[in-house]
Amino acid sequence: DVMTIVDGNVGIGTTAPSAALTIGSPDSSAIGFVSNGVASLGGGIAFDAGAGNDVQLFNYRTSKMQFGNGGTADVTIDSSGNLGIGTSDPINSTNYKTIDIRSTGGGQIILGRNNNQDFFIYSALAGNTIGSGSTSGYLRFMTNSTGSSNERMRIDANGNVGIGTSGPVEPLHVREANDGGTARVALFENAATLAGSQAEILLVSGGNTDRGVAVSSYNESASGQPASMIFSTSAAYAAPTERMRVDSSGNVGIGRTPVAYGSFKVLDLAGSSGAIQKLIHTGSTVELQSYASATVGAVGTATSHPLLFTTGDTERMRIDANGNVGIGTSSPDNKLHVYKGANGHSWSFDAGDAFIVENSDSVSINLATPSANSANILFSDADARGQGRIVYDHSSDYMGFHTAGVGNERMRIDANGNVGIGSVPDS
Repeated sequence: DVMTIVDGNVGIGTTAPSAALTIGSPDSSAIGFVSNGVASLGGGIAFDAGAGNDVQLFNYRTSKMQFGNGGTADVTIDSSGNLGIGTSDPINSTNYKTIDIRSTGGGQIILGRNNNQDFFIYSALAGNTIGSGSTSGYLRFMTNSTGSSNERMRIDANGNVGIGTSGPVEPLHVREANDGGTARVALFENAATLAGSQAEILLVSGGNTDRGVAVSSYNESASGQPASMIFSTSAAYAAPTERMRVDSSGNVGIGRTPVAYGSFKVLDLAGSSGAIQKLIHTGSTVELQSYASATVGAVGTATSHPLLFTTGDTERMRIDANGNVGIGTSSPDNKLHVYKGANGHSWSFDAGDAFIVENSDSVSINLATPSANSANILFSDADARGQGRIVYDHSSDYMGFHTAGVGNERMRIDANGNVGIGSVPDS
């Protein structure tokens, strides 16, 4: 039968229509519209059950298939399989299938649940946007390198970006794991190789984009690219200026490029008015400083505390808060106190004892000279140097005693122990 009517249902190509109009059987072509009577020769469209009972809609011509309203094509599938929405001429990219969405205001793709605009992509005159319309949603970016998809980056509902983490806690949170090794989480490259080339990171605040703190890598040479690290800060209303540099040898310069000193590691401080280094104990307010000005160099304490000199982490010399120097003692009694042991005294040193040598055993002061020279102890006053003198002449092995100025020898003891007063003793 060509047509069958059963219980009001009309069947064409079937004797058991299951709907008001049933055309064809489930396993063959259902309906075709052709221009020359043979679909395979290029005419019209066909609804086809296809292989495996798939439902198919074919255009047997190598031309566009279009869908629309009001006589206007809204959707176009061209002969290469590219999809155009809002355009009848979708872009044809070699080796790619294209979805081309256009309108006077832009194009948009929305993926969502029910009435939720969970994910969208759109373009407009002002720019292009990818985003989530969910108040608690996030965007995930994934790649497949192991046979399964792996998350690589996420933007959460607060706008925090996580790379290597699904729970970013800051605007940019980069995470990598390398137990016992170095995790390189970022790379900033200046591809130039000439000396002086830099790669810089600028950190700014206050709404400006050219003032702040900069950290940069500085290429010292085109040969091998040894690199320095430069730290820069901005003065008020000024671009960043270099403040500190660590060169490729590990030398540190503050105020200038560090000057190498042999195989030593250098901390080089410089300033137009001088440079000062301070070490401060905030609990006791002790301040140790060293500085250089246009005329002097100094090292000491800036507070009323002693300055210690140590070797082997043991104190060897001290300058106390009063300026007294103690060698071997932490409590110098006067301007210079050399201590090797307590002499057991019950009295006090006098303020005039500018130089004190103290020992628990015999003590000596040794004046050593070459054999042809003499050793002198001078006694001077406001009028003249060496008003009194004790001299030992090594060339003749005698000791002389002078008063009232240089050259006025009053007494001499020669090498044989003979004493001459007012004259050289007779042999």
